[in-house]
Amino acid sequence: MVTTRGQTRATTKELDTKPPAQTQPQPARKNGKRAEKVKATSNTKKKNAAAGKRRKNECILTDMPLDVLLEILKYMVPLDLANLSYTNKLFWEMLTGPVTASLWKTARAAYKAPAPPEDFSEPRWAMLLFGTMCQSCGSKTPRGIDWYLRKRFCLACEKLHLVSASRFKSAFRGRDPAILEYLPYTKSGPSTKGWRQYSDTLKIQYYWNEDIEESLQQWEKLSSRKSAKAKDELEAWKKRRKERVASLLEMVPTFSQWDTQLWRLEEEEKENNKKRRLEGAKARLLAMGHEQVDIDSGVTLRTIPTGVPNVTNAVWAKLRRDVEPLVIAAKKKRLVEEVKELAHTRMAILRTRYQHFLAGLPASESYCCPPVEFLGLVPAVREHLEAEKDVSVTAQDFDSVFQEMPNHIAEYQRRKKRTAVDTASERWGHAGPSPRYRVLQGWPMIASHCCVGGVNTLRNGAALAMPNNVVVDRELSAISYILLKLVGLPPDTTAVSEMDEKDARFVCVPCFSERTYQIFTWRGVIYHVACGGHQSTDTMPPFRLATPEDTKLARRATIARRDKAKAWSCNHCLDFIEADNAETKDVVLQHINDK
Repeated sequence: MVTTRGQTRATTKELDTKPPAQTQPQPARKNGKRAEKVKATSNTKKKNAAAGKRRKNECILTDMPLDVLLEILKYMVPLDLANLSYTNKLFWEMLTGPVTASLWKTARAAYKAPAPPEDFSEPRWAMLLFGTMCQSCGSKTPRGIDWYLRKRFCLACEKLHLVSASRFKSAFRGRDPAILEYLPYTKSGPSTKGWRQYSDTLKIQYYWNEDIEESLQQWEKLSSRKSAKAKDELEAWKKRRKERVASLLEMVPTFSQWDTQLWRLEEEEKENNKKRRLEGAKARLLAMGHEQVDIDSGVTLRTIPTGVPNVTNAVWAKLRRDVEPLVIAAKKKRLVEEVKELAHTRMAILRTRYQHFLAGLPASESYCCPPVEFLGLVPAVREHLEAEKDVSVTAQDFDSVFQEMPNHIAEYQRRKKRTAVDTASERWGHAGPSPRYRVLQGWPMIASHCCVGGVNTLRNGAALAMPNNVVVDRELSAISYILLKLVGLPPDTTAVSEMDEKDARFVCVPCFSERTYQIFTWRGVIYHVACGGHQSTDTMPPFRLATPEDTKLARRATIARRDKAKAWSCNHCLDFIEADNAETKDVVLQHINDK
């Protein structure tokens, strides 16, 4: 079994890698000129008793036999051993000596961690592998170890201390850049976005500025001496430094691979702990009486808060506040979906029967009937739609509804007519998002408009689609008002049929050209503005009446186009009732003759 850092990682601040200094004895206090022998008072006895008590509470590890102490230490993880080694000189000497070498080896084996390099002590190596602090400033950092430099540092220290080869001359003015050949370097540098900027393709090398300064001092000290011995020492120093850099680069893949494997183990451990926490929370919720289906839907690995894997009473007291609302919400959603699914199934039964009903009406009459969704407002229909799932609903259950269907349709249309006035000055549009049938001119268009997008709320908050309402289009109504004024009809009382009988023709003033210009019916003017072809200007009025000659030509063209347009349907059947199935006048007449 492999232990991960997350199981026992301490949050102790990074300590110095040097052994702790021996505590210096305090100088003795000089005796006074007079020395009187005073009998101890009760206060003195209390102080001595307190001092004795403190001595009893002091760490007893230092007084333990070595074999007992070693038996205890073998259960400690590397980071704990490292922290213990920095407590005093006694522990430092013991934990860095040969007698405890097996302790470190056993502790590292639990993590499958590699042995420390020659220039690392066991405590320093443990701090690098398992510490959680920046080795430069001591701040906590989530960043990993830079194995090229064998350092762990935060982003701020990365920006502060890393120096690229191109910046050496400006950072170390007058110093010899040849020193960089003997220094370890990393292939990633600071980034203003907070991420490591890898530069393998750019061949940029970054150096730690403190390493540069320390090596420069040694370099310059050896270079300043002119003796043959000093030159030999300098060459030996260069050789050692090159060998060290080569060793660092050689071990990077090994250490990086271990670091990646450990990270994966930590992630697996987190995932397993989260699964245990999830199962514990589910067991608690099930014991409270919640349904398993709601628990599984509401509380998942994605939604459960992170924390300890064991859900004790104390943990559950806090965790419940987070997860129980999720289960309640999941239950509410489930009930809504159940009602919605039942309603849609039963609405399909109702739709089939409604289509048979419409097929028995003349096409012009059925075309103006509302879509089947309007029946969702009828109490008898709503009762069947909202019935419990163990209640079977068939087409025969709607017999009473279809016996009164003409009355239901008439009542629905009466409600709609209360707001939709059939005057030529009012332009209507549906309240849905689609612009396809936005412009509705007069009651026949409003009555036949079948766009569905409203909401009818059933029990448990389930939503059922409803026909869209219509709203007044103020911009287009203003255009209609202008057209009525142009033909001399009263805007407030003129019906749509009267405007159709007038059959006037209009010209768009902003769009007019001497070479070509369009002539519109009054309905064509409305669509010209609604569809975006109109050039909006300050010209008032934006339209004018066409000349008698233009009007005569336009009416003739309208008749010719109308007969050839695929805009005709049969009033005896539904073969051509839909816009996509409409045909020319000749085709429909032939269809009627064939019937």
